[in-house]
Amino acid sequence: MRQDEDRAAPWFEWMTKLEWAIGAVVLVIISLLATLEPF
Repeated sequence: MRQDEDRAAPWFEWMTKLEWAIGAVVLVIISLLATLEPF
């Protein structure tokens, strides 16, 4: 039981960070597009 928790925790943490990174990249791209060619 203990080993499964240790193995799953880093994966969950990595997925959360990946989600935040994707969100940040999307926001940057949207802001860049809005700056370069205003809608």
